[in-house]
Amino acid sequence: MQTHLKSPLKSSIPVFQTVFSLLILLTLAIGVFVDQINYKRLLETEQRNTRAQLELLRSDFEGALTANIQTVRGLIALIISRPDLGQREFEQLVAPLIDRNNQIRNIGAAPNMVLSMVYPLKGNEQAIGLNYLTHPKQRKQAIAARDSRELVLAGPLTLIQGGTGLIGRFPIYVRQGQPDEQFWGLISVVLDVDALYRHVALEQFAEQFDVAIRKREANDQWAAPFYGTAQVFEQEPVTVNINLPGTVWQLAARPKNGWQVAPSALWTPRAAMLFIMLLLLAMIIYLSRVGRQQFEIALKLQQSRDQFASLVRHIPGVAYQAEGQFERRFQFLSPQILAMSGYTAEQFVHGKQTWEALIHQDDVAMVQERLTMSLLHEQPWQLTYRIIDQQGEEHWIEDKGQAVWESREQKRLLYGFLLDISEQKRLEHEQRQIAQHHRVLAEMLVDPVILGDDFQAALQHTAER
Repeated sequence: MQTHLKSPLKSSIPVFQTVFSLLILLTLAIGVFVDQINYKRLLETEQRNTRAQLELLRSDFEGALTANIQTVRGLIALIISRPDLGQREFEQLVAPLIDRNNQIRNIGAAPNMVLSMVYPLKGNEQAIGLNYLTHPKQRKQAIAARDSRELVLAGPLTLIQGGTGLIGRFPIYVRQGQPDEQFWGLISVVLDVDALYRHVALEQFAEQFDVAIRKREANDQWAAPFYGTAQVFEQEPVTVNINLPGTVWQLAARPKNGWQVAPSALWTPRAAMLFIMLLLLAMIIYLSRVGRQQFEIALKLQQSRDQFASLVRHIPGVAYQAEGQFERRFQFLSPQILAMSGYTAEQFVHGKQTWEALIHQDDVAMVQERLTMSLLHEQPWQLTYRIIDQQGEEHWIEDKGQAVWESREQKRLLYGFLLDISEQKRLEHEQRQIAQHHRVLAEMLVDPVILGDDFQAALQHTAER
């Protein structure tokens, strides 16, 4: 019996504990996974916010540079209408432009690639007469502007006058009465980069972020940053590009202390997740206790079943449970039915054999009548009748039972016990025969015929008795 209990139920205890442990580990793993997802989401939000601010900075840069370019293009239109202007007239045209714009440091005009006019002239006298075609540092950009007929920006460069400048060269083509446009020269504009930075509030932006700016070289490689350090580009920054005439600037930014998420943004969802995890753990513990109780109930039930099965196997009879009336449909029969009838319990339960078919034909009517009356009056029954087993042998059976109404199953069940009393019947028959012999013998001892002298008459009288 103990071996039977250990096999189906007790062996499931470590399995149950393993499942419980796995559920706890799974809950913790889900919590860590959700926390990592939330951290990544908050970090991505921080990066999007930084990118949004960097986009605004780029917009300010592009707006300022576009405004300066448009200012110079207006000047070019005036020069095309007056290609023979001199220094005085040039100053009159340029002075209002520079006075209204503190980002333009000076503007020079170079007809035929020779710088001959500049404003303001003070401080730039030495530049007059500079030939761009022969100057080693200016020649390449000057020719590029002339041949492309597009603005070419150079820099930022360290200026001789001090500070940092961005130099823009604008080619000018005029007709001067000819059918084809002729190259007039260049307009050179020096933008004060420091003033440009102040205009776009770059320093205020740099108080919150590590910022760096670099430009793309002619070989499509990025040059060293002209603002900030190269480390910013190595620390997973967000970047945006500023497309300028002839080049591209790239802005990079990251928070001063690196990419971090505010603790308050993390702990609020963590607290919620912790609450959910504790709730899940409580549910798991509760369910485990319920499962444990059910397991213990099942274990006790199994023990009871095993005890019942052991008891049934050792009693000298057959216990049964059935439905119906005279024709009983067995749901359970103890295994001793095989020795009693020659048929297995499974054959009766599965309907392959019926009990009523084994009842002696002389007893069928009696059994049916008495069993029917007992069920009708809801009384126990006790019947004695004969059956013929599979080998054709006769057995005397004592059948005791009672009908019980099962409210859960909404039907009447018959519970009973079959006992083979054939040996008892044989002994009773022998006892009756012995008693009959004793009675006859006693009568013979006082019979006058037997006690007489005529032996033949006594013998004949005894035979007749």
